[in-house]
Amino acid sequence: MVDTEDLKSSSSRSTGSSPVLGTTKIIQKLPINNYLMLKIRLSRVGRKHVAKYRVVLTDHRQSAKHGFIKILGSYDPHTKTLVMDQAEADKYIATGAQYSDTLAKIVAKNK
Repeated sequence: MVDTEDLKSSSSRSTGSSPVLGTTKIIQKLPINNYLMLKIRLSRVGRKHVAKYRVVLTDHRQSAKHGFIKILGSYDPHTKTLVMDQAEADKYIATGAQYSDTLAKIVAKNK
Protein backbone atom coordinates (compact mmCIF):
# COMPACT_ATOMS: atom_id res chain seq x y z
CA MET A 1 0.00 0.00 0.00
CA VAL A 2 1.28 3.52 -0.87
CA ASP A 3 1.22 6.24 1.72
CA THR A 4 -0.53 9.37 0.36
CA GLU A 5 1.70 11.64 2.43
CA ASP A 6 4.74 10.34 0.52
CA LEU A 7 3.05 11.08 -2.83
CA LYS A 8 2.12 14.62 -1.81
CA SER A 9 5.57 15.44 -0.51
CA SER A 10 7.32 14.01 -3.59
CA SER A 11 5.05 15.84 -6.07
CA SER A 12 5.37 19.18 -4.30
CA ARG A 13 9.15 18.97 -4.08
CA SER A 14 10.99 21.85 -5.66
CA THR A 15 13.17 20.89 -8.60
CA GLY A 16 15.84 23.44 -7.70
CA SER A 17 18.05 24.48 -10.58
CA SER A 18 17.40 21.45 -12.78
CA PRO A 19 15.16 22.16 -15.77
CA VAL A 20 11.63 20.81 -15.83
CA LEU A 21 10.72 18.55 -18.73
CA GLY A 22 8.82 20.47 -21.41
CA THR A 23 10.15 23.90 -20.54
CA THR A 24 12.37 25.94 -22.80
CA LYS A 25 15.63 27.53 -21.90
CA ILE A 26 15.93 31.27 -22.32
CA ILE A 27 19.25 32.13 -23.92
CA GLN A 28 20.73 35.51 -23.13
CA LYS A 29 21.22 37.51 -26.31
CA LEU A 30 24.79 38.63 -26.81
CA PRO A 31 25.80 41.63 -28.92
CA ILE A 32 26.08 40.90 -32.64
CA ASN A 33 29.51 39.72 -33.83
CA ASN A 34 30.62 38.50 -30.40
CA TYR A 35 29.48 34.99 -31.20
CA LEU A 36 28.19 34.91 -34.80
CA MET A 37 29.88 34.52 -38.17
CA LEU A 38 27.76 36.89 -40.19
CA LYS A 39 27.10 36.79 -43.92
CA ILE A 40 25.50 39.37 -46.17
CA ARG A 41 23.65 37.44 -48.86
CA LEU A 42 20.64 37.30 -51.15
CA SER A 43 17.25 35.97 -50.14
CA ARG A 44 14.75 35.31 -52.93
CA VAL A 45 11.35 36.97 -52.80
CA GLY A 46 8.81 37.57 -55.52
CA ARG A 47 6.57 35.23 -57.41
CA LYS A 48 7.26 32.46 -59.87
CA HIS A 49 9.37 33.57 -62.87
CA VAL A 50 9.61 37.12 -61.48
CA ALA A 51 12.56 36.86 -59.14
CA LYS A 52 13.56 39.65 -56.81
CA TYR A 53 16.05 39.38 -53.97
CA ARG A 54 16.53 40.97 -50.59
CA VAL A 55 20.04 41.72 -49.39
CA VAL A 56 20.03 40.37 -45.83
CA LEU A 57 22.41 40.07 -42.90
CA THR A 58 22.29 36.58 -41.43
CA ASP A 59 24.19 34.06 -39.36
CA HIS A 60 26.12 31.80 -41.74
CA ARG A 61 24.31 28.71 -40.40
CA GLN A 62 20.80 30.14 -40.75
CA SER A 63 18.52 30.20 -43.76
CA ALA A 64 18.64 33.48 -45.63
CA LYS A 65 14.87 33.34 -46.09
CA HIS A 66 13.75 32.93 -42.49
CA GLY A 67 16.79 33.38 -40.28
CA PHE A 68 17.97 36.84 -41.20
CA ILE A 69 18.88 39.54 -38.69
CA LYS A 70 18.40 42.64 -40.83
CA ILE A 71 17.34 43.63 -44.36
CA LEU A 72 20.01 45.83 -45.94
CA GLY A 73 18.53 46.33 -49.41
CA SER A 74 17.20 44.65 -52.55
CA TYR A 75 18.38 43.41 -55.95
CA ASP A 76 16.40 43.05 -59.18
CA PRO A 77 18.18 40.66 -61.58
CA HIS A 78 15.99 41.66 -64.56
CA THR A 79 17.10 45.29 -64.49
CA LYS A 80 20.39 44.54 -62.67
CA THR A 81 19.48 47.16 -60.05
CA LEU A 82 21.07 46.96 -56.61
CA VAL A 83 19.61 49.17 -53.88
CA MET A 84 21.54 48.73 -50.65
CA ASP A 85 22.38 50.73 -47.54
CA GLN A 86 26.12 50.72 -48.26
CA ALA A 87 27.07 52.53 -45.03
CA GLU A 88 25.26 49.90 -42.95
CA ALA A 89 26.83 47.06 -44.94
CA ASP A 90 30.31 48.60 -44.54
CA LYS A 91 29.75 48.79 -40.78
CA TYR A 92 29.09 45.04 -40.63
CA ILE A 93 31.96 44.27 -43.03
CA ALA A 94 34.32 46.21 -40.74
CA THR A 95 33.24 44.07 -37.78
CA GLY A 96 33.85 40.77 -39.59
CA ALA A 97 30.82 40.01 -41.78
CA GLN A 98 31.43 38.76 -45.32
CA TYR A 99 29.52 38.99 -48.60
CA SER A 100 28.38 35.78 -50.24
CA ASP A 101 30.23 34.96 -53.47
CA THR A 102 27.31 35.99 -55.68
CA LEU A 103 26.62 39.22 -53.83
CA ALA A 104 30.31 40.14 -53.86
CA LYS A 105 30.28 39.95 -57.68
CA ILE A 106 27.10 42.04 -57.89
CA VAL A 107 28.49 44.69 -55.52
CA ALA A 108 31.76 44.85 -57.49
CA LYS A 109 29.85 45.42 -60.75
CA ASN A 110 27.66 48.15 -59.25
CA LYS A 111 30.48 50.23 -57.74
